[in-house]
Amino acid sequence: MLAVNANAFLLLGNLGTFEMIVVLLIGLLLFGSRLPEVGRSLGRSLMEFKKGLRGFTDDLHAAERETRKLIEDAEAEERRRAAAARAAEPPPATSASTPSAAPAPPPPPPGRRDPPDDVKPL
Repeated sequence: MLAVNANAFLLLGNLGTFEMIVVLLIGLLLFGSRLPEVGRSLGRSLMEFKKGLRGFTDDLHAAERETRKLIEDAEAEERRRAAAARAAEPPPATSASTPSAAPAPPPPPPGRRDPPDDVKPL
């Protein structure tokens, strides 16, 4: 398929100045007095195509902005939920900070020693 396209291009060759003038004269003979009208319609068609293309790119950019905003909103919501979850969970319990912990037993009186835990009384 590529060879067919390359052969068609080789058939046309490079258009020089003389060939361009011949093509323009043939166009003038074919269209005659309608040439300005054809030029105007061609210009209008080109402008409409550009407007359509611009509209398409504007829609594409708007969709991209909307997608980015949705992603940013979702990330912000996730951060907000994580912060709320961290605030809702109780702080870790430590012996110094918990007032509900049982107080330590008083020290034994001097001169009396407690028996070791592994010795049974008689």
